[in-house]
Amino acid sequence: MNINIFDFELTKNEIERLKSMDTNTPLIGSSQDYKIAEMRVNWG
Repeated sequence: MNINIFDFELTKNEIERLKSMDTNTPLIGSSQDYKIAEMRVNWG
């Protein structure tokens, strides 16, 4: 069983690799787009 899913550590190299993958771009629309923002507020 995978009870201890948070029982791990990342190396400095792994952290740097993850940081390098961050494009600082939303995957689903821009939060500056009022239509997307409205959809998020009214979700559900």
